[in-house]
Amino acid sequence: MGFENDRKSCCGINFEECSIFKYPFAFVDKRKTPHLILPLDAGTFERFRTMYLTEMPRNSFNGLPPEEDKACCRWLDHMLDKGIHLVAVSFDKGIVGHSALFPIDSRTCEILVTVVPAYRDRGVGTQLTRCAVEFAYEAGIEKIWLTVDSQNLVARHVYVKCGFEYLSPQPSGELDMSLDLRRYRRAESTAIGTIANANVISIRNDALCSEAIELFLQNRIGALPVVDGSNAVVGILSETDLIPETNFNMRVSDIMTKQVIAVKEKYSIARVVRLFRCKKLRCFPVVDEHCKLVGVIGRKDILEFYSKTLRKKKSGEPAMHAVADK
Repeated sequence: MGFENDRKSCCGINFEECSIFKYPFAFVDKRKTPHLILPLDAGTFERFRTMYLTEMPRNSFNGLPPEEDKACCRWLDHMLDKGIHLVAVSFDKGIVGHSALFPIDSRTCEILVTVVPAYRDRGVGTQLTRCAVEFAYEAGIEKIWLTVDSQNLVARHVYVKCGFEYLSPQPSGELDMSLDLRRYRRAESTAIGTIANANVISIRNDALCSEAIELFLQNRIGALPVVDGSNAVVGILSETDLIPETNFNMRVSDIMTKQVIAVKEKYSIARVVRLFRCKKLRCFPVVDEHCKLVGVIGRKDILEFYSKTLRKKKSGEPAMHAVADK
């Protein structure tokens, strides 16, 4: 099976613009095993096929995967043609999970999530589902639909945790569930600059590390954006950078991390949330279009925004926001 177009688009949607293509998602499961979630491509397809042929139980749900190898391969090729696929790669095992979105039309899709038995109940399925949901959100999908066996309590718990709701008030047999992504669009399209903390504490790159130590102690912060003379962000300084005593009399520019991840003030909350999950950082500097520092955004700032939005919805007050660049 070829990857001539690498599944760059489907139903008019350019999926290569989605974050997962630029920033594969790394996480550690409940047994401390590291994993990477990334799009399926030509380099991983044979390992993907091997996973289904050798690791996955056959005929486990509605006759799928097919029991006979040739039929299973035809089914995999058909899936490849019809969907957009993510795989979970374990550093000690290879591909151990798969999530796929199958577009029904330009705004609706069906989701499939599978995990090899040895890696179930370790959080892999949850992360695959969340990545697929974020992927669909970025692509402009409005609704995700799925069917799950009522006896599969683990899968049902994962889907509910990820925001899916039952379509039937009395769950029995095969259950239809859906996730309406339209309800998240208003909050998550808000520009990050409107909720960032503008009272940001920064330090010049030519300052002494002894000055940085005082700033850390006085303000109880864990990281300092480093700026040059024009207030452009040129690095980040953490408490860990200052721990070696030999750094005490050095300049900030000598020990700072230069590969800083800064977010633009026009970025959406959704985009920054994905960066938080992917990069495992506590905060990001916020910059304007000229890369000048204008604030800082932390995870608590986003939670506070969600809390205010919920309170406004309960009171009937309209939520004001600025539309962001995703």
